[in-house]
Formats: sequence, structure tokens, C-alpha cells
Amino acid sequence: MGVPSTSRDELAGHLEALGLRRGADVAIHSRLLSFGHIEGGAATVFDVIAEMVGPTGTIVVPAYTLADGTIYDPRTTPSQRVGALPEVVLGLPGRVRSACAMHNHAGVGARAGILERSDGSVSFGAGSDFEHLLASDFELLLLGTSLTEGATVIHHIEAIAAVPYRQWMDLQRQCIDRDGMLVSRICQYFGRPSGVKIDENFDVLEPQLLATGLMRRVETHFGASRMVRLRDLFDCGMAALRRDPFSLVRVS
Repeated sequence: MGVPSTSRDELAGHLEALGLRRGADVAIHSRLLSFGHIEGGAATVFDVIAEMVGPTGTIVVPAYTLADGTIYDPRTTPSQRVGALPEVVLGLPGRVRSACAMHNHAGVGARAGILERSDGSVSFGAGSDFEHLLASDFELLLLGTSLTEGATVIHHIEAIAAVPYRQWMDLQRQCIDRDGMLVSRICQYFGRPSGVKIDENFDVLEPQLLATGLMRRVETHFGASRMVRLRDLFDCGMAALRRDPFSLVRVS
């Protein structure tokens, strides 16, 4: 039995069913294997999305560089463990990339410049990419992936809520500055302390988001895609954490 395939037209129909439209500002996390074989690969995925949002829309993708020891140069450093689509965006002329040496993002389109406003010394919380994406009313497209697998923004929600199983850490990172000089910077990261045994359970938010019509879900060959306004996800996550600060994790 062969691997199922997804054509360009089928992908466009999938995105239309999720609610992607012209002029949308969208942050995308993706797991393209969920679609089987995509004709043209990640480049086709980008082309279809770019055509659908048009010149007045914006596409932002994670370009994370989380491995300790990485020297972060926004101009040349590849992304790590976020799939093939971010590398397509990173290879585009005129793309914008934010300054954080850990949770940075790359973007193209009408409002990609908001990434240049971020404070490069913070990974989550005030001044981070996530705060600016929320304030600019972006939508989150989880292309073939789930909230638990792809919604990194929920760690930002945990930071704002000051959940008890994470804490602020000052992590030293090496970066290339605008003058091409190697510099050391401290990045504030909201992470799990050593020894804390928890597993993310962000999917617990999905039933409420679907029931209220705030999220759309469309099946793929090997999973599903979701689309939700970042502000709606933020409000839903904060409400859950106010009820129970451990509501988004499973304690091992």
C-alpha cells in the first residue's frame, strides 16, 4: 500500500475549510508528514498559503534555535526541530527574523516587521515575539499538528499565568550582532526546573474551543489541522489556569 498524497488543489481546499483567507495574519506550526506525500513539498505549501493570504496578509513561522551551544546569527542560522516549512521562509529574500536566540520567528508579508519590535533577551512573556503576535491579532494555524505538539505560544500563556511548575531562568547564548561581531547575551526563559516531572496536555483546551466555534479542525491523512485566533487561545488558556494551575499538564 503506497503513501497517500495531497495535491496543491487539495491543500488549498484544506486551508479554505480551516478558514484561511485573503489578508490573514497567520503564525504557522506544521507537521507536513500528516499530509502524506505533498506534490512539490514544503515549497508548494508555502506557495499555496502565500497565494491565499495575498499581499496584504502575513506569514510567520517558528525558526527556533534551542540547542545549547548554537551561535545564533539571524541571517544564516537554520531552524531546529520545527520542520521543513520554516526553512522555506528563511530562504526567501526580504524575510524578517526576530532577535531572540531561542524562540525566534521568521516572517514575510505586510506585517512581518512586528518581529523586529521584540526584545531579543526574552523567550516568553513581556516583550517576546508571542506578546507581539498576540497584540497584533494573529491567528494560529496548526498545519497537521495538535495544540500539544505545535502551540508553543501556550508556554507564553504559562509564563503570564506564572504556573508553579516552571520558573524563570537566565540562559547565556552566543549571537552574531548587526556588525557581525560575536557577543554573549542572557536570554530569559520560562522553563521547567530540573527534576520536575510533567508532560504537556495542551489538547485539553481543544473541546471547548471547538464547541464554542473559536477553533476549526480539518482532518488530514494522518491527523488533523487546527486554526484558532491567538487571542481566543490565550483567553481560553488563562481561564483554564485560573481554575487549576496544573490544568495544562499531566504530572508524571
